[in-house]
Amino acid sequence: MLVIQPGLRGRTKYFPKYTIETMTTFQEAGPFTTRGNSAKTIVIWTRAEDLGQGVSGEVHREYQSEDNTLPESRAVKIMRRRQLTRMEIDYKRELSALMRLARDDYNHHFVEFYTWYESHQSISIAMEYIPGGDFSRYIGQHIEKKEIVAIASQIAEGLSVLHCLDIVHRDIKPAVGSDKHCAL
Repeated sequence: MLVIQPGLRGRTKYFPKYTIETMTTFQEAGPFTTRGNSAKTIVIWTRAEDLGQGVSGEVHREYQSEDNTLPESRAVKIMRRRQLTRMEIDYKRELSALMRLARDDYNHHFVEFYTWYESHQSISIAMEYIPGGDFSRYIGQHIEKKEIVAIASQIAEGLSVLHCLDIVHRDIKPAVGSDKHCAL
């Protein structure tokens, strides 16, 4: 079984239109071997559209087509260190919260956290990309009452999990997929 360790910081190089990511993969020991093997994989993620901007940085979509063990697209949040320092934001708290929420019993409420990268200028967080955008696209549109209730219930359940874990988030942007599945 091939395992890509989430949160494993590989060597990453940033360019204006793409990211080169070097990851370590592990082949677990099988029935006829006692040791697993590891290998380095190089993946080029091409920057696609900008998805949004928040207080501490911007989010864009990246895609790749070389490695079928990885998702085709991911969302990458880039937080500028200078902005974080000026606003007195501790990005390690966000990383800690993402890791806590990566548990299997929470994963249907939240986008999947893949990994993070650090450079001298920024911290980048790679996570699941949900096609369809965030909840704001529904503002001003006619939506069936049952869809509104389903989406609102999912948002409330996710917020309940955050509050039970004493996690406070000041800028919730629920992602709503085409199947109306909602993730925070």
